[in-house]
Amino acid sequence: MKFTLWIALLFAMIGALFGYFFQDMFYWTGHSFLWFNAGAALAVLFSLTAIILVIVKHLKKGSTSQDALLLVIILPVAIATFFWTIFVFAMWHS
Repeated sequence: MKFTLWIALLFAMIGALFGYFFQDMFYWTGHSFLWFNAGAALAVLFSLTAIILVIVKHLKKGSTSQDALLLVIILPVAIATFFWTIFVFAMWHS
């Protein structure tokens, strides 16, 4: 797939946005965990999808310097979003 890393970048950015805003979703419906859990789930889903797409692309041969630059952007964003979301989710539910 030719645009795998661009799709992974898009998913990483969407996951980062959900990871940033999901804490505010708690207040959307009067302190309900419904939207908080939905935002956390979407952040984790998009971040993991971005990481999986990067792994799939890495397993294929023929990487370019542009691919390396995208990997340097995608992986830290997706991994940080994933771990930050899990951390905040665990703290809110404890």
